[in-house]
Amino acid sequence: GRRAFREARQRDIRPVDLIAVRHGIAEEVGRRVRQGGLLPEEEINDGLLLGETALLRCAILLTTDSHLRGIPHEALTLELQALDLTAPVIATPRELVRKFLPR
Repeated sequence: GRRAFREARQRDIRPVDLIAVRHGIAEEVGRRVRQGGLLPEEEINDGLLLGETALLRCAILLTTDSHLRGIPHEALTLELQALDLTAPVIATPRELVRKFLPR
């Protein structure tokens, strides 16, 4: 617990707690993405993660989760634009390294 927070601070990682209204918006994002068929209905946490990422205006979501990585960017962009949010680029850490740190 404490060690993790200490190490996070040393790496300039800052935990964020969304206010109640934003929790509701993150839930709505997840619901819309699942109802639109972009995520399986049972992937509630993936939908919340995607909603939180968009609310925090993150440009990139690094994940190895196949459900999130399988979302077509264009379709996600349309879903999130309806909520005045911007879709993050979803990639694996390996894809990011390969793209920006070629050998």
